[in-house]
Amino acid sequence: MIAISISNSDPSRLLSQAARYGGLAQVLEIRIDALSRPPSLQYLRELVDVSAAPVIFTCRKADEGGMFSGSEAERLDLISMALQADPAFMDIELQTEQDRRQDLIAQAENRGIRPIVSWHDFSGTPDTPELISILDRSADTGAEIIKMVTMARESHDFCRVVPLFSRARKRHGIKLIAFCMGEAGRYSRVSAPFMGSMLTFAATDEGSSTAPGQIPFMDLQAMLQKLGYGVTVSKKS
Repeated sequence: MIAISISNSDPSRLLSQAARYGGLAQVLEIRIDALSRPPSLQYLRELVDVSAAPVIFTCRKADEGGMFSGSEAERLDLISMALQADPAFMDIELQTEQDRRQDLIAQAENRGIRPIVSWHDFSGTPDTPELISILDRSADTGAEIIKMVTMARESHDFCRVVPLFSRARKRHGIKLIAFCMGEAGRYSRVSAPFMGSMLTFAATDEGSSTAPGQIPFMDLQAMLQKLGYGVTVSKKS
């Protein structure tokens, strides 16, 4: 599936984007960390309600590529409040203080929201054994969806990520979202769904990406369709 990621500092424009792109996307990621002022619960509920697609709320901290300007305590309080708006998914970083992280995961699951435990490396792509260790640590949180995203410095860096898909499925029985950022990782956003990635993330159009290397939604959708993603071949009886 393709998730369109939207971000805007202006609350009214973000709401308009949610209505527009929520009608195109299979999943809509709404980056509430970019808002110019703290949102109300009512506003967060409006964001969920205007989107025809299931919503992921993400409030990313700065050292993982986010735009939230407040304290960590304020950010986590915002995530807790956002859960009350009942999005389909909530992004919760692996690096969050353990007790608070587990409390947020429990809050999400108690409301029927699927937590996505995420981890990002903007400096590069570690070797596969290190990535496996991070995957295992992420799985230990109890979340059923893990997101691991690295920065590609070379076109072959995604090869280090690929073994994670089998381990997530066979060893942990969880869903994995994984690909590489950056120009060298753009192809991984196309190939990741074929490897088993639950989601790949797209920009609304050129110049509006929320992460390095995002491909515009219409282009990414066309690429995946041309390559036959989602097509099943029935066996002859």
